[in-house]
Amino acid sequence: MGHYRMDAENLILQEILVRTELLSLFDGIINVVNEFDGKVINKRFEEALKDKVSKSLWAHKNSYGMFELVYYVPNDSVMSTDGQRTYYIQTRMIYIFRREPEVLFPNRRVSSDHLVPMLETKRKELDKEVKDLDKSLLKMDEWIYTQRKLVNELQDLRSSIPYLVKQYVQELKVPSLY
Repeated sequence: MGHYRMDAENLILQEILVRTELLSLFDGIINVVNEFDGKVINKRFEEALKDKVSKSLWAHKNSYGMFELVYYVPNDSVMSTDGQRTYYIQTRMIYIFRREPEVLFPNRRVSSDHLVPMLETKRKELDKEVKDLDKSLLKMDEWIYTQRKLVNELQDLRSSIPYLVKQYVQELKVPSLY
């Protein structure tokens, strides 16, 4: 296994770690929601999330008027196995929820009856992502082998078709895979 493959695995492991860290915060988030149940939504809600759960959580109204609870990833880089490069994961932030304030906070008040089920749904989604990513690490060799085999078969097929036929028959033009 080459350096780049190991680096890719380390990036996937970092994506798993980020989601696992966020999953560990959900009980604290739910506790803050329950603490603010029935109270008017204001800056103190975000301050409580930051103080009691994580500085990486932001709860605010964005420039489009949507209220969002966002986890900003604090550890988004991985050093290459040869120590020469730093790689960054794709995930910079994870939206826990992002909705119209009127939907999230009826009468501008926090409702644990409304928010906790949304948080539990997001927790299940993240848990599934972690499990899927974890399983993908076991399947990577199989996927790489299958892709290489299919690319070779496609190249063999393409080389057997006359050039002019490939030019005129739309179905024989190879679409870009990426």
